[in-house]
Amino acid sequence: MSNQPYTIVSRTHNNQVYDSYIQGNIEYIPVHLEYLNPKTRYEQIAFLTTIKTKHACIILGDFNIRQRQQKFVFSKDRESYQKLINTYVDY
Repeated sequence: MSNQPYTIVSRTHNNQVYDSYIQGNIEYIPVHLEYLNPKTRYEQIAFLTTIKTKHACIILGDFNIRQRQQKFVFSKDRESYQKLINTYVDY
């Protein structure tokens, strides 16, 4: 981030706080999703896909979705990934 001032926006879901940082026209959302439980990961991603913002949105972090090439270790991770790419662009 540059030296421009930024705004912090906090969102809460299932007692977990997601802070995002808005600077200029971009909203940055840092995440570190559940490591052990694919169902919880799916719920966290479902929440992230409901975020509505008037800014360009960049989600940075560790989604902990386990896959090898096109095969997913857990079926919920496949669903999570589909939900993400239907809402956001995957780079």
